[in-house]
Amino acid sequence: GVGLFICLLSFYILMLSVFLLLQKNSAKLANLLLVGYSPTQVARPYHVLATGLNVLVLLLAVGNVVWLKALYTDAVQAVFPHMEGGALWPCLLAGLLLLAGVTALNILLIRRKVRAIWTGKS
Repeated sequence: GVGLFICLLSFYILMLSVFLLLQKNSAKLANLLLVGYSPTQVARPYHVLATGLNVLVLLLAVGNVVWLKALYTDAVQAVFPHMEGGALWPCLLAGLLLLAGVTALNILLIRRKVRAIWTGKS
């Protein structure tokens, strides 16, 4: 519940940041489009930025999970000695799925904004 809400808020903040960056540079982007750069070429740095930030967030999140798991595993095994430690692959799988989904949505929204600047609808 709360974790999903925090994830949605962080995604919203990331998208707002990228959108505001695009909005702030819309005149420069329009000039690049006018001198012959394609919308794909103009959007590429923003794609790299959004993807890089998403990968960094995934790495930090997985690192935190590994660190926190190491902290509480000993205490849990002291209380429940027959309990086995959980695998890390569900965390990685969920993180990679979220990374793919969020990155795809970021790229779609960035392309849409750059095309709106290109067609003069922004």
